[in-house]
Amino acid sequence: MKILIVVSEMITFTGSPMYNYTLAMELRSQGHNVDVYSIFSNNEIRNNLWKNGVIPITKIDENKNYDLTLISQNTHKALLDNLKSNRIINIVHSEYDVESPIISPKIDKYITIRPSIKDHIVKEHGIDKENVAVIYNGVDFERFNSDKKKKHDGKYVKVVLPCTIDKLRLKFLNYYTEKASEKFRVYIYGHNYISEFIEKVNDYVYVEEAKFDIENYIADADLVAG
Repeated sequence: MKILIVVSEMITFTGSPMYNYTLAMELRSQGHNVDVYSIFSNNEIRNNLWKNGVIPITKIDENKNYDLTLISQNTHKALLDNLKSNRIINIVHSEYDVESPIISPKIDKYITIRPSIKDHIVKEHGIDKENVAVIYNGVDFERFNSDKKKKHDGKYVKVVLPCTIDKLRLKFLNYYTEKASEKFRVYIYGHNYISEFIEKVNDYVYVEEAKFDIENYIADADLVAG
């Protein structure tokens, strides 16, 4: 199949970019021809797609017909006017307005990454629940497996949270950061959309930008969540 994946700026390796990156790599491994349309601010993401046979594009060829298009974020709705595709699926990644479903007769089905998002778009946007499927975030078992595990010194519990820091996750983040101590250290890797969050953490919470090679940062973790 010729498949097009449409996603907003590929800048951090969390959230929608990570979902679509993993999806593109998996579809390519199954033998499909995959193009990814985006703004590629992160060269590691773009170069790794190229290296694995996925074609990163910054302009859609209006003469090319795709068997399937997977499109994220309603900011791309205008693309539907000239897009040639036999089937178009809208992936909805969160309840935020930027992730609102694309309402168009050209959308065949919707995918959400968890049941709460399905409930949200059915209730708030009037989408028929029969047209919505829940498909959770995928895991690349070649990158994340027990053979790559290593141990730290064992003097503390290492918790790694690879996730975007936003208000939807505050309850989850607070649960772990409030427990942080010398014996329970919390490492968060993700773009920070809550500037005041860092002011609330203690000396045993470490906040850094999202990492492309996140598997190397969780290899010695005792617990991974997010």
